[in-house]
Amino acid sequence: MAALHPSHFAIQALSRIRPELLFARYSALAKRQGLKRSYFILTFDCDTDLDIAVVESVHTKLVGMGIMPVYAVPGKMLEKGRETYLRIANTGADFISHGYNEHCHFDPKTRTYESEFFYDRMPRDMIVDDIRKARRTFIDIFKKEPMGFRVPHFGTFQRREQLDFLHSSLKSFGYQYSSSTTPLYGFLHGPLYRTLHGLYEIPVSGCYDYPLMILDSWGFRYAENRKVNKDDYVRQFKKMISYFTERKMPGILNIYADPSQVYDWPAFFYCMKIAADVSIPSYECLMTAKG
Repeated sequence: MAALHPSHFAIQALSRIRPELLFARYSALAKRQGLKRSYFILTFDCDTDLDIAVVESVHTKLVGMGIMPVYAVPGKMLEKGRETYLRIANTGADFISHGYNEHCHFDPKTRTYESEFFYDRMPRDMIVDDIRKARRTFIDIFKKEPMGFRVPHFGTFQRREQLDFLHSSLKSFGYQYSSSTTPLYGFLHGPLYRTLHGLYEIPVSGCYDYPLMILDSWGFRYAENRKVNKDDYVRQFKKMISYFTERKMPGILNIYADPSQVYDWPAFFYCMKIAADVSIPSYECLMTAKG
């Protein structure tokens, strides 16, 4: 992480001893970027067959709460779950591109999914080809061009030169925004910043007590050697919502999860319910909401 940005030492130090100062900076940057209030947006990364099996039931439950999620689905998984994802799209849900190739494979020996296809381990021409194929598949299925993109396993693709390459490549394909950065970039540049290549980057959110730790379903429920648990997820989520809504601070609570990791988790749906009043259904709506 040390190579990400010259200011990372200060950000890391504040995240441990004075997180409130980081969030004050974040909200000040949000104001400069034209945000007048707080917004909550939920995205689902749908990388496996397990997600296809449960995603419609999860979607229906959330819509009933007043939340319309955004879906990031690899092209191959869109092809596998075409009918499922088309039905979800027909309810008004937005989709963003998430690369083409599958990012996980099922290991029959361990009966678990193993991650694969990391952009930081690939030649640049293979990355461009993956972005290109994802765009073609998206157009084939949804009959429109994708406006947004999220890098597969984005937490591993965060060096400044990697992001510069990503944003340049996305711009060449006509993308308008990306949500491919960790919370660090929100504290450095704000919640909705323009890159040097002219498209928006929207970092995912961290936790109030651990600002650089992504508030996601994997980290709090399934990650090996994790120091947090499902009860911590609720506490951190409530603290984030409280910061933005009760203090009336502008910003974006940009949360993601995997449907297969939350479909049977009541705590997740509890958190979503308390965020429904400030939810927004797409990243495009966020850009429209800017002053």
